[in-house]
Amino acid sequence: MKPTKDYEIMLFKAERDYQSGKVLYENELEEGAIYHYQQAAEKALKAFLIFNKNKVPKTHDLTSVLDICIEFDSKFETLYDACEKLTPYATIFRYMDTGYGLTPTHDIVDEAKNEAFTILQFVKNEIID
Repeated sequence: MKPTKDYEIMLFKAERDYQSGKVLYENELEEGAIYHYQQAAEKALKAFLIFNKNKVPKTHDLTSVLDICIEFDSKFETLYDACEKLTPYATIFRYMDTGYGLTPTHDIVDEAKNEAFTILQFVKNEIID
């Protein structure tokens, strides 16, 4: 089914970012994978805001976006740790070595994948319910 509503489009984009992350990870492109996992989580949270007819902030800081989601539904508080972990991955491996190395380890990417999946599924369940 083709997404037609703005929140459906944003959720579709979130799912595509998640799938892109998986493909990159399978091809040992960890820095690209972790970025797409962060983006999947970001777009999922923003889809929830759009669903609730709220203005979407222009930020990659997932905890800031999450704070707004919590205003609509306190259950989102359970995602705080995941958002805190994923937020830096929007930038730290995309440019020069920022002290974290040139690429993330497999363990870090695996954790990011799981955190992104958790956020994506949580938002999908909240929008569908």
